[in-house]
Amino acid sequence: MEFLLIGIGGGLGACSRFLVSKLISKIHNFSIPIETLIINILGSLVLGICTKLVQPHWEILLIQIGFMGGFTTFSTYMVETFNLKKEEKNINALFYMFASVILGVLFYSIGYHI
Repeated sequence: MEFLLIGIGGGLGACSRFLVSKLISKIHNFSIPIETLIINILGSLVLGICTKLVQPHWEILLIQIGFMGGFTTFSTYMVETFNLKKEEKNINALFYMFASVILGVLFYSIGYHI
């Protein structure tokens, strides 16, 4: 049952990430992959909120591990950072790296303290 909850949450999270990414990509013109940055920051905020709330075990599996694990994406962040570096966009790569980590922790903290 635990694997099923995680799988359902992960599938819904991944589909949500895809939809949010498509929506953001229609309205941006930035020198960094803003879609992943926004998704990961939003995911950090929501995860902070979820962590603070007292939840039964099944909600943790479905939402925190499944959905949020599928919604946020560390691997895409790595690929995009690598590609910026490969394209010799070093300042953009550094900005993207630091913004992702600092804003991710900040927004998790904000969510946790809401």
